[in-house]
Amino acid sequence: MNKATEFEKSSQRFKLGRRICIYGRGGKTSLSRALGDLTGLPVIELDAVFWLPNWVERDSEEMLQIVRERIDESPDGWIIDGNYSKIRPHILPMADTVIWLNLPTWNVTIRIAKRTIFNILRRKRICGENYENPLNAIAPNSVIWFNAFGGKRSQQKVAEALLSLEFDADVCEIKSYRELRDLYRDLNVDRNAYLT
Repeated sequence: MNKATEFEKSSQRFKLGRRICIYGRGGKTSLSRALGDLTGLPVIELDAVFWLPNWVERDSEEMLQIVRERIDESPDGWIIDGNYSKIRPHILPMADTVIWLNLPTWNVTIRIAKRTIFNILRRKRICGENYENPLNAIAPNSVIWFNAFGGKRSQQKVAEALLSLEFDADVCEIKSYRELRDLYRDLNVDRNAYLT
């Protein structure tokens, strides 16, 4: 029995397909990597596609082209994690599973602040070839500030897309870290092994 079959038998939350989109905040990349290992599906991390070295932003058309190429290279399925609104309308209609991490703003902000500090101290590479640094972490456009003050707006855009775009996917909304822990437990996966 392969891992994907084991998951299908163990999870009571939803049927996991082969074309998975993960949206939201506070654990997308960890979950996508865990699901990638579990299913054998390739993971496409949109942050790693978007951010060029030295935190230079990639053009959205070029980004979409790269994502489409990676999807074409993965006819048996894929996992995409990321909230890019310019990419979403092109990808969501292809999905058969959507996992939405609709977690509380302050819990997410605290988690991201801790993660950022640890990434700075460990010099951990993130988002492609980039590294966190103290100045970026406290800048007004940092991921910490974005989640604290723009996170609700971002989540609202995900909600609007899930209501307005035409797609035929099972949607699993995770509203708390307890539910997220339960999902990992259902997957029979050690979530600590995938924390980013």
